[in-house]
Amino acid sequence: MVATYKCQQDGSWRIANYSTQNIQECNRAECEKNSGFTFLEKINGCYRFLNESKSHAEASRHCSSTFTHGKLFLADSSEKIQAVMADILLPAAVGFPLFVWIDGVSTTSTETLVTSRGPFCVQKLKDLKEYASVTWKPNNGCLALLQLRPEVNILPDCSQKLGFLCEIESFVITV
Repeated sequence: MVATYKCQQDGSWRIANYSTQNIQECNRAECEKNSGFTFLEKINGCYRFLNESKSHAEASRHCSSTFTHGKLFLADSSEKIQAVMADILLPAAVGFPLFVWIDGVSTTSTETLVTSRGPFCVQKLKDLKEYASVTWKPNNGCLALLQLRPEVNILPDCSQKLGFLCEIESFVITV
């Protein structure tokens, strides 16, 4: 199948065979425009750990206002969490905080998280082993990832100052 695709950040249009490789090339090019980020080919994503003490809201604002298409990391698959742990968080772990902020704030519903990408269905996360220790209660805090092992927690004090993990939301628009 031949498709037109647009690398969102640079606005350039290219005609190519629509393939995983072409999408990956586009995402890598977008990643390289943001200083300090690492492109992880195995999960086709772009990530950066920042050891800057910020509240959850401050971390979210920092990712979105400092980096083109930046967001807090959304821990929505085991593969993504494992890759980021191995290649981003563990190498930076010495002397850093135990938890890092990631995208997600619990709401009045146990069914939905508020994320920078919009509402996110909790049911999609409940089956992931990294969420096994999470107790889903209404309004109980913000999501944080343990830095030394792949475990997501909800911290009740969202104003706590922690490091955080940003990702570049790079996606391809097909026409």
